[in-house]
Amino acid sequence: MESIEKQLIEALHQKKLPQTCKALLESDDQLPLAADRELVEQVLSTCENIGAFCTEQKQSVLSKLADAGGAVALGENDRPISYSLFHTFAIDLNWEDLDLLIPILKAENYLFWNPVEGGGWEAYKRMYDAMEVIKTDDSTTRLIIRWAEDRKRGKLGRLLLPGSLDLQWLQLPKPLWPLYYLARPIRIVLDRFGAKKPPILGPYLGTPISLISPILELVGATSDDKLVDIGCGDGRIVIEAADQIGCEAVGVEINDQLIEIAHAEVRRRGLQDKVNIVHSDASEALTSDASIVFIFLPVATLRSLIPQLKQQLKKGTKIITHEQARPDFGEGNQPDASKLVLADGALTVAHIWHV
Repeated sequence: MESIEKQLIEALHQKKLPQTCKALLESDDQLPLAADRELVEQVLSTCENIGAFCTEQKQSVLSKLADAGGAVALGENDRPISYSLFHTFAIDLNWEDLDLLIPILKAENYLFWNPVEGGGWEAYKRMYDAMEVIKTDDSTTRLIIRWAEDRKRGKLGRLLLPGSLDLQWLQLPKPLWPLYYLARPIRIVLDRFGAKKPPILGPYLGTPISLISPILELVGATSDDKLVDIGCGDGRIVIEAADQIGCEAVGVEINDQLIEIAHAEVRRRGLQDKVNIVHSDASEALTSDASIVFIFLPVATLRSLIPQLKQQLKKGTKIITHEQARPDFGEGNQPDASKLVLADGALTVAHIWHV
């Protein structure tokens, strides 16, 4: 019979974890061992706590928007989140209330990956129907803001639609926002003739702080290790590793905004002699002397990065990543171990390779 942990991991991949937990707990013969029942109860409680956290965050944002004069739409905004796997929530807004929301989110330390002022912001509001922002809190809370019906576009319309980089590349005042329709064709021509492309940025998702300690324990990190985090974001993994364990830690990140946040936290904790944040991308990460390599990047990136690292790293190095979605690491790249990781208000599946 498949172990309870494997059943829970499969349910997590299928996004049916709360339902599976309830079914197991209601069964008379599925959980004969007290330890298995305790694990399932803990997982269900964690999903409930994440849902309660997201509900609280949503209500806080909507309350502040209402105080600012926004007409908060009813419906989805009113529904509590009973169970959740992710620290993610969505709100529906009237288009005209978007400008009221931005300063509220800035004050709450949410990060933006598209322009939120000037002509670029005006164009984004009119061309798109939703946006994501990320709060660099302990849980890395993700907020999805929706303000229009899904706009149907043909293939050519999608091709010529300016992206966030196009809107940031060309700085225009608000009244000239229609000129951004020219930005994408110009960028396509420049790219075709070999102009240097800026790094592709997107919403940053960091590992919840409560998961870091059990992940480091799972990989067996000690003060003798050198840990390298590829795509370190705000540096939380390397900072916690250096602070909790005392090991040397290097974070590799390409986003200047996140690097600045990481540097500030390193200075605040006095870890300058233990932590180094390097401005670079994953393809140029220096990992030759690492004993642990941590990666929390999109699975599509890991598919090519894992075999590359296995060739570059010295024997005995451990690679660890974690992901809630079902991973596809490619043939021959399956991890040596996959474990369900639970913490206070967070859960994930960690995957480990031994070089």
